[in-house]
Amino acid sequence: MIGFYIKQLAIKGNGLKDATISFKKGANLVTGASDTGKSYVFSAISYALGANEEPKDINEGIGYNNVYLEIEAYADETTYTLHREIGRNQIMVKQSSIEKFITSEKTYKKFSTTGQVDKDTHISTFLLSLCNLEKKRLLFNRTKGVTRNLSFDSLRKLTFVDEERIIKTASPFYYSSQFTNQTIGQSLLNLILTGNDASDTVEKEDKSSKEARISGKLEFLSAQISQLASEKDDIVNSLKSDTANDSNHYLNLDQELQLNLNEAKDLTKRKNNITIQRQSLHEELIYTLELLNRFTILEKQYMTDTERLGFILESSALAAQLGDTICPICSSSLDDNHLTHLTEKENFKNAAVEELKKNTSKLHGLKETMETLKNDEKKIRKEILIAETDMQEIEKDLENNFSPKIQTLKASLSGFLSIQKAHNELTFIDTRISKLLTDKDRLESILRQKNNTEEVTILSFSLLNSLATTIESRLKKWNYESHVKVDFDSNYKIFDIVISGKSRKSYGKGKRSISYAACLFGLLDYCNKNSKGFSNLIIMDSPLTTFEEKKKQVEDINEVLTSQVLKSFFLDYANLPKNSQVIIFDNKEPDAETYASIKDKVNIEIFTGSNEGRSGFFPK
Repeated sequence: MIGFYIKQLAIKGNGLKDATISFKKGANLVTGASDTGKSYVFSAISYALGANEEPKDINEGIGYNNVYLEIEAYADETTYTLHREIGRNQIMVKQSSIEKFITSEKTYKKFSTTGQVDKDTHISTFLLSLCNLEKKRLLFNRTKGVTRNLSFDSLRKLTFVDEERIIKTASPFYYSSQFTNQTIGQSLLNLILTGNDASDTVEKEDKSSKEARISGKLEFLSAQISQLASEKDDIVNSLKSDTANDSNHYLNLDQELQLNLNEAKDLTKRKNNITIQRQSLHEELIYTLELLNRFTILEKQYMTDTERLGFILESSALAAQLGDTICPICSSSLDDNHLTHLTEKENFKNAAVEELKKNTSKLHGLKETMETLKNDEKKIRKEILIAETDMQEIEKDLENNFSPKIQTLKASLSGFLSIQKAHNELTFIDTRISKLLTDKDRLESILRQKNNTEEVTILSFSLLNSLATTIESRLKKWNYESHVKVDFDSNYKIFDIVISGKSRKSYGKGKRSISYAACLFGLLDYCNKNSKGFSNLIIMDSPLTTFEEKKKQVEDINEVLTSQVLKSFFLDYANLPKNSQVIIFDNKEPDAETYASIKDKVNIEIFTGSNEGRSGFFPK
């Protein structure tokens, strides 16, 4: 047995009474009122194990500056105490209890929380050695095959979940949205589930290319999965009412619904085509108007040149009226020396006449072109008007005719199908969704190979589905919802469970938080079942506080269902095996009946927030 469990946390300060809390193997629950120090305990444990973030700054913690954490290794039952002064990057480790940390003659070892994690002087090396995970490497870049050393920090971020992260929509197996951290998250999960790290991975060259056909199939499969999930919701809802109407009537409604849906799809397709056409026409209009604007400027230039040349020729004519006694160029008396000036004058005049002809020809051609463009502009505007009119008619048709009619037909069909048929249909849909997800994973694998023939594969889809099975088992024990079925979406960006055909992130905060807990419990169950191990330590802050059932028509039914989920969770939690440790911090408390049933199996610490019992973590 590998890993370790936490026995005690103590926070000390000069002249202050120690703040302590003890834990045991198996299930631990720290519950009670808000602002009693539960989240502080969570952050203090993380800090003692090497986290960079200091414990939360609260008034009760003023003056407390030394964190002591007592742990015990499962393998040889050796007890260690880790001591870290708040604000320092060093952790002292001694083979002793907290009580004997100062008096024990055993020497302590000094570890750092910064620097290279594979160094013997780094706290990560010590903690990973307890988990039999030292010197392991994780994949850092799946495209190039780049690896890096496993750090205990990565393992801690997977298994220590604070109150903010547990309600987020991101995958429970990704502690960050960064692409490289997602690769590390998958590689870490693979290491835990299989025991195999990335030490043998060879760096490879990145060669990628798109494959549109496979991408199209993937989109189609995703649409089918989404549609099947929606159909399953409708069937589950139908089980809540025993509707028994004429089947022929409902079959006719179904045919009419399909007919209207097909017509609506055709109209939507026409609408999309018109949208594309209208966009193209607008672009063509902009281009035509830009040409007209430029040609107008050119026309003004031609007109100016024409006026200039006309003025030159008119000046030449006036100069001819002066007679031959005065030189038209220099206004001197005309003699033999000025004959060249007369020749220059004639040449200049001829050049002006020739340029005027060319300019007139260009101006004529330009006006014809501009006239054509103006006609094109009118034509385009007319086509745009027609397209917009068609679009308005389609939208009006969809809004006023098909949408209300389709909704009415769907509402009429919602209560149909017998209970037995509904159960059979649920089984079929679950099988179909699993098949589609398998096909989706296969196509994504092919697409990855198409995009990058050298890309490293991290986790097999069958392994992920095995993990999904253990997660599903937990959710069923907790009465998460009726007919729950868990699959795994291996899409790199998603990499999360799919519950009854719906992505985990599509649920509300409460359902997300409790399903997040199920993912970690399922991981622990898988490792216990298959003799795989890691730290065997999971800590969660507030997985139950935000949990609320969907509103029902009768308020007291809502309360019963909420209590049922919580009761089921606590009763199942009490059976956690002693070869692992889970610590939950939460405001939710088990009811009196449940408390009496689990109190001998779960280590429960209640912070009352009052003078009765233990007020909070810090002594008053």
